[in-house]
Amino acid sequence: MSISNIFVLFGFFLALPILTKTLSTFRFRRSTGYRYTGTSVCPNPPILPYWDIFLGQFFHLAWDTRKFVKDAINLAWQGPVEVKAGFIDFTVVSNPDQIKRVFRACKQFSNKQLTVVALQNIFGASREVARLFENDEALDLGEANSSHDTNEADEGQLNEHVNGFNHYARKYLSGSHLHFLSRLFLSNLEQNFEAMEIQSEWVHYPDLYTFLRNIVSPAATETLMGKKIFEIHPQIVDDFWSFDQAVPSLIRLFPRWLIRSQYRARDRIFDAFIKLDEFANHHVSRPSTDDPEWEPYMGSAFLRARHDYAKFIKILPANTKAWEKMGILFAANSNLLPAMFWYIMEALKDKTLHQRMDAEVFSCLSPSDLDVKRNLDKLLEQPLLQSAYAETLRLRVAIALPRTCESGEFDLSGRRIEKDKHIVIFTWPTLKDDNTWIQRGNLGVKALDEFWPERFLVPKEKGTGVMADEAQGSQYEFSLRGLGGRWMPYGGGQHLCPGRHLAKRQLIGTFAYLTSHFDLELLNEGGGNEVGPDMRWFPTGTLPPDRKVPFKIKRKLIKVS
Repeated sequence: MSISNIFVLFGFFLALPILTKTLSTFRFRRSTGYRYTGTSVCPNPPILPYWDIFLGQFFHLAWDTRKFVKDAINLAWQGPVEVKAGFIDFTVVSNPDQIKRVFRACKQFSNKQLTVVALQNIFGASREVARLFENDEALDLGEANSSHDTNEADEGQLNEHVNGFNHYARKYLSGSHLHFLSRLFLSNLEQNFEAMEIQSEWVHYPDLYTFLRNIVSPAATETLMGKKIFEIHPQIVDDFWSFDQAVPSLIRLFPRWLIRSQYRARDRIFDAFIKLDEFANHHVSRPSTDDPEWEPYMGSAFLRARHDYAKFIKILPANTKAWEKMGILFAANSNLLPAMFWYIMEALKDKTLHQRMDAEVFSCLSPSDLDVKRNLDKLLEQPLLQSAYAETLRLRVAIALPRTCESGEFDLSGRRIEKDKHIVIFTWPTLKDDNTWIQRGNLGVKALDEFWPERFLVPKEKGTGVMADEAQGSQYEFSLRGLGGRWMPYGGGQHLCPGRHLAKRQLIGTFAYLTSHFDLELLNEGGGNEVGPDMRWFPTGTLPPDRKVPFKIKRKLIKVS
């Protein structure tokens, strides 16, 4: 090849990205300028401009996910936009009204893709198990079922098992079951604190997040899963948090040889759940009307009901129940702990806020009755405690909510969402828009990227003109009015997280127990003023802190009246 030909080829490869970006930008602007009148074919969403003709936005998405999401959200505010990223195409929806339309169209959109990605990428489930959740109509498990004689009854049971998870969760994580689990969690929490023997002298700890993790995580796990799992695998909590550290890498498909120790921790947890299943198959009877709310071998009625039902479905792929328990363990810990950390740390950072939150806690307690379990319902009605909780989730939860259009095309504000097309709703930026809060009437005294605990308080009587940060007594109440399609830390539509009520009770209950029994203070060296969210977890859930936060703790000497 001659020198001139080499220069021509080199110039072509240099010019190709520029040409690609120019043409894709022109196409995007032409498409966004189109206004659907209803008299022609509804167009597809415009495709975001890109430099790489082969991989589209892949490197932008992988290299700086946060910036990519911010840019996509801004462009998608008026209508959905399509993203091409390698072999993955998806549509970003960020307009709150359009988000609500998607959530309401629950018969056309499913979240099965999220389940499949979590099972395979995070928990390491087999392809057969993933297909079980991915294809709940045909329920074609291929060779995995070749040794079974399946019939319509079997398939009906299997279909119910796949689609019935939320049914079981709603049943056993609400009502009297919810109250029992909340009290049991707080009892476990109290026992764990008492075991530490914290006295009336200050004790220093290097990290608030680790401190909470070592106390709260065993309490939450035992509440749902019983004590037998700790007998089978005493280090399950340590292994879980080692595995959790790898979640950002697992989502991005890092191979085993790069994060070998985290893969091994996941394997040990999975093996423990297989042993728990084997034990339960021989020792746990089918739930009945007099079945206890909790027992030490298989824990809560929720976990036993799920395990028991699966036990009678012979065509389930091997170890499906163990993978499902992995997901429940993950749900019970991975988002609760970071949210609890931020809630407590924000209170400790601001002495005035801490005093006001303490005042609400002690308005529900008395010197003769500091039992948070008995007074939890009253605590959950306190406006500032609830507003600080909602503000914590607004700032620290970053989730991508995928939906798949399954039953025909869907018209979304004049754009066609084709059948089998994936859309993604990013929760993190939707409540950082000034217009949302201007329309609601409380933009606030602090910027939307700062923590303002009164942000979700509204006057009980409209037109009083009193600012939320001046609220006293009963003038203000907690409210999420006007935030539909915006405040989505637990998802939306029929796929709302069924454990959200338990998580709220655990978080506020833990704070109330801590502040009524102990004094806590952040230490100056690298404390709460500098800590921020670890964006490596974006957008996989509640963002953990990006550094250690040292603190000190001692038991209260005087009961507060």
